[in-house]
Amino acid sequence: MTDDSHFLAMLFHHAGKDVFSFLRNLIDLAQAAPKLKENQWAKIQTNIEKVGLLHAYEMASYLIEQLIGLQIPKLTEVNSSTKTKTYFLQTLLSPDKWQNKMSQIGRIYHFMKMRILLVDSKSRSLNLVFRHVNMLIKPSIKDYLFLPLPKRFHFVYLVIKPVRMIKEQFSNS
Repeated sequence: MTDDSHFLAMLFHHAGKDVFSFLRNLIDLAQAAPKLKENQWAKIQTNIEKVGLLHAYEMASYLIEQLIGLQIPKLTEVNSSTKTKTYFLQTLLSPDKWQNKMSQIGRIYHFMKMRILLVDSKSRSLNLVFRHVNMLIKPSIKDYLFLPLPKRFHFVYLVIKPVRMIKEQFSNS
């Protein structure tokens, strides 16, 4: 794996899976950045633009600069608001504010909000919201185990899932 593909893979993974909420992942990106040459940054920019993650790159660059002091090259100017940058920085510096005190639904909302802020276009953001709502509504194996039903009554699982999630929420509290 080349240095630029390694950097891209880490950026894509962390922007999508943990939304830059762990310092160790930003350190991974910061360690990879100095190894890259100018032509590799151009290749990175092309690939980032293709997948629509310029905001994610901008946010990773900002966080690395603020926390580690390493300047990553600016690819394209992205208009990320100061409020958004502050939100990511505060979440990263104090994750216990939201991780331990939020409900499962609160964590999902927080993750979705941060993930949407990292996507470049509104259509991609909307698609992301629809995919996550579908994931929340779609019955899982827990629902089938919660109340086994014959196949012709599987439509009931659409009602069972929210009930099961609420029940789990109160039993965890």
